[in-house]
Amino acid sequence: MNERLNSMPYLAYLQAFEKTLKETDTTFGHFEIIRAKDYDRADRFFAEHLLEDEPSCKPLGVGMNTTMREMFMYFLTQDMSLMLLHPDTNEIVAIRVMGLGNDDPHPPESIDDEPMKTLVTLWNYCDERAKFFDHYKIKEAVIFFGIGVAKEYRNRGLATEIMKTTLSFLKNMNASPLYVKGGTASKYAANIFDKCGFKLLDELRYDEYIVDGQQVICNTGTHESLRSYGKVI
Repeated sequence: MNERLNSMPYLAYLQAFEKTLKETDTTFGHFEIIRAKDYDRADRFFAEHLLEDEPSCKPLGVGMNTTMREMFMYFLTQDMSLMLLHPDTNEIVAIRVMGLGNDDPHPPESIDDEPMKTLVTLWNYCDERAKFFDHYKIKEAVIFFGIGVAKEYRNRGLATEIMKTTLSFLKNMNASPLYVKGGTASKYAANIFDKCGFKLLDELRYDEYIVDGQQVICNTGTHESLRSYGKVI
């Protein structure tokens, strides 16, 4: 599966994307693949419209630090990520960041930023519990790194729309079986994963994650847990 994606020429990605656009009825704006010319504004969007409100990042004070940006760019530079653009201004309204990844955990000890080290440790713990790669008996998969909708355009169904478009894009790559690894700290995003047929592999409540006698992630509002998902396309 992933060997075929790794060897797929960029033209094939474009053809899969064009087919997806013909199959997709967008309610607002239009989709594009995020390319090199878009990296800077995608970086700003991710920081302002995802990280600032993300339920596991916000309590820790994690923003677009060096490690987060390295992870973000690792996926973004694979040119598989999508953005939804405003029909009049062409500004980014929503993004889905994704790319190929493997089962090697990011070593927290290599991170200088303490809040980010805490977050990566949490992510690794969730991965250990979910056992995504063991569950599907694979070594690589498409990783959903993040989805974000501009604050002023939320509650319009755009996150669901970009999720469905993303899944169609992946399906149209004709690399099945294709395995998708996703996760979320938000109950709203969890609802989208559920509606789009993802399998829930693990759920970790924030009040269950205790380190040295202290709850690590607090003040998450209505969001109660981190969920790990998988899907086969």
